[in-house]
Amino acid sequence: MADEGEANLVEERNQIRQLQSDISRKKEQLERLQQRKKACEEEMSTRRKELEAVEAEFRSDQNKVKKNKTHATAKTQEAESTFMSLKVKETLQERIPTMCPPQEQVDAGETGFNTESKPASGDDAGKPIHDTVLVSYVNLAAGDKKDEDYKVSYRIDGNITVAMLLKDACSYWGCSRHEYTLCRIKTEEPESLDKYMDDKLQLDHILDPSEQSHLHLVRKVDIQAFQDQSLREKKAKKDPKKEETEDSGQSLQTLKHGLKNVTSELVEEPFVKALGAWPGVYRLLKNRQRKRGLVKWHRASLGDILVFLILIALTQLSLDLRRHADAHALRNGVESALVYTPVSQTSTGHEQDFKAVRTVPMALQYLNGRFDYQMFNASSMLRQTYTPVGNMRLRMQKASSRACTRPDIPPDLQERCDHVDLRKQKTDDLEFPATVAYELDQLVNHSNVKGDPRKWRKSTMGSASVYGQIEFSYDGSGYQVWFPVNPSDVAGKSSMIGGFNWLLKQWLTSNTRMLAVETTLADYNSGGFISASIVLEIAPSGAARLTAAFEPFVLKTETTATVLDGFRWAFIAAYLMLVRVWLVCEEEVVQGMSGLTYVFSVSGVVDAAIGAMFIGAQFMQLHALPKDPIKTIDNEHFASYSLFADRQKQLQITEAVLLLLLCVRFTMLMQFNPDIFRFYKLIKRTVTMSSYYFLVAVPPLLSTIYLGNCIWSPYLEGYSSWVRSMMSVVGILQMVIDLDAMQESINYAWTIPFFLYVYFVLFAFFVNGFVAITAYSYFEVELLEKSHPKLLRWTRDQWLDWALWGSVYRRVTGKEPGSSKRIGLEEEEDEERDEDSEGEDD
Repeated sequence: MADEGEANLVEERNQIRQLQSDISRKKEQLERLQQRKKACEEEMSTRRKELEAVEAEFRSDQNKVKKNKTHATAKTQEAESTFMSLKVKETLQERIPTMCPPQEQVDAGETGFNTESKPASGDDAGKPIHDTVLVSYVNLAAGDKKDEDYKVSYRIDGNITVAMLLKDACSYWGCSRHEYTLCRIKTEEPESLDKYMDDKLQLDHILDPSEQSHLHLVRKVDIQAFQDQSLREKKAKKDPKKEETEDSGQSLQTLKHGLKNVTSELVEEPFVKALGAWPGVYRLLKNRQRKRGLVKWHRASLGDILVFLILIALTQLSLDLRRHADAHALRNGVESALVYTPVSQTSTGHEQDFKAVRTVPMALQYLNGRFDYQMFNASSMLRQTYTPVGNMRLRMQKASSRACTRPDIPPDLQERCDHVDLRKQKTDDLEFPATVAYELDQLVNHSNVKGDPRKWRKSTMGSASVYGQIEFSYDGSGYQVWFPVNPSDVAGKSSMIGGFNWLLKQWLTSNTRMLAVETTLADYNSGGFISASIVLEIAPSGAARLTAAFEPFVLKTETTATVLDGFRWAFIAAYLMLVRVWLVCEEEVVQGMSGLTYVFSVSGVVDAAIGAMFIGAQFMQLHALPKDPIKTIDNEHFASYSLFADRQKQLQITEAVLLLLLCVRFTMLMQFNPDIFRFYKLIKRTVTMSSYYFLVAVPPLLSTIYLGNCIWSPYLEGYSSWVRSMMSVVGILQMVIDLDAMQESINYAWTIPFFLYVYFVLFAFFVNGFVAITAYSYFEVELLEKSHPKLLRWTRDQWLDWALWGSVYRRVTGKEPGSSKRIGLEEEEDEERDEDSEGEDD
């Protein structure tokens, strides 16, 4: 066994040695393969570089060949174009003699036409004469609407007379020889050739050889009218100054502009003419305003800019002084307590949420529970900060009765018919049943309760209208009673509304449309008051809704703001409305325009609006402050502070609008800056184009409003009326849409079609159309109004002339004022500097 084991071990060792030998051999083979791989990769890299070099050389040769070919083609085309141009020009000069240069004299045998001819005999041998004449037809009835005259050239000889040419010209254009005549221009006035009808055209007094042979076919009455007008103008004494134009040029011998001097005609620029293939851009540039006025001088002065800056600062400071800093917190505290009250704070133990009120019983539960607890319980959230002062009023409005529209109903089934809204209120005395006679007697004869719940009262002077949801607004009239709620009157009481439940049940009948609970709350920590109103709106169907109106106000006068108003009176009333109006109107008259030009301009309207807003704001402050609410419990009428609070709010709005107008007017003065001027032009063009586009967008918008109202008016409050539907559609345009509410309604099948229609038709097309108009207007303004910087840039001397008075400018610079009234001095100054530098170099 031992020998057999030794033999097995030897065999195993031999196998291990053989395997190790195989492993060593394979490692050597692997190393050789790796070396070969590395060599192949290096050779591949070298070959790739050689390939890239060959490809680069090939591309270079291709580009050279292509360039040479293009250059050869361009030269060939240029040669062909030059040859064709010369041939066309030569042919045109042969066929149309008037196109030949005046100094060029072509041999008659070569062209067939003579620019000069010689008589066979006589003293005129060798004298140059015209052998062609250009005739222009001018229709003065068309004014200056024609871009060019109608023209035709005639070949003439020594036998052609004026009458013969008139006959041929009238036959060519279909005119009567009795109404039209030939004339020529001398000293910029037409001269009729009627008295030379039998004379030859080649005579010197008809066609002067030293001038162009150009005649005009014009109506005789037009020539006579022009001569009469010219005679009147010579006799009249007028200002010799005339408008200068950008391109004066020489006087054109044409009757295109009413037989008058056309030196002021603007010549079409070559770059504009080159854009004729694009009609839109071509007409835009051709019809642009090419005259540049006194840009900076007429639009602003340093004094006006400083005055408006001071007015902006004074108005901003006055607005900050009069604005109650804690107005939002003052109102938010009352709203949090009465609208978002914790459910545990209630007098009746019944928890009724303000927002969840939908019927009259739910509204009464809220008034007797949460509202009563917050007002009269000293431990409530409201009473921790606010104190009821003055009186609390219960007020109700009823709709009057009307004739029923169904008189065929049997008498035993007929009911009373009432008006739907409060445009016709019930003002008759109410009748209470005998079951509440005791409570009514106690209420009427109570020492602290005032008013009679049976009698209708008009609105008091201090009561403002309350805006609602079912109806637009409710005035201060109605059946009403009020009682004191000063701290001394409510001390020791935790509930008071419950004592009026019997009255509310008698008031709230089928024709009742509104019930209001009004009072005043004081926050002595911030020094402010709140005019609080809880309004119960009742629809004819019986549905109800609670609306809360909380208006903050303060009972104090700001002395510093009153002093600032005195300075504003000096600037606005004295300077802006008197001195500046006089100066600007006088300047308009000096420039030859009417003084009313400023009055009816945009600047004049904005200045007038500034004065009107300031005077209106000052008038609002003339009203005296009302009494402290605590001292009004003995008044004969209920003292409401809602109108005073509304007046303070309107005063702040008026001051804010005044500040807006001042800022707008200041930016209008800053139009002397070219960049700001272009933005104003952008706004003007955008508004003009959008007004036309709006007429196209209105029908689809209105149809969408009516469609939404017709589909969802019974189901969704947002579409219950035309106004609400309009607001909902506007919200959809801003991608604010309640798809869940639409899907939950009965007409949910309309949701997706309606949304797709609104999105693709209104939002994707019409709304983005206004953005496109703005972008296009910006392109037009940049194209038309942007000019070279040196054209409108001022020198230091011009800035001094603009900023200083004439006498101060003359003393500082020693020059006469007026340099800022001219433009382009920056270029002149640069040229002078260049000339000076050249002189120094010499």
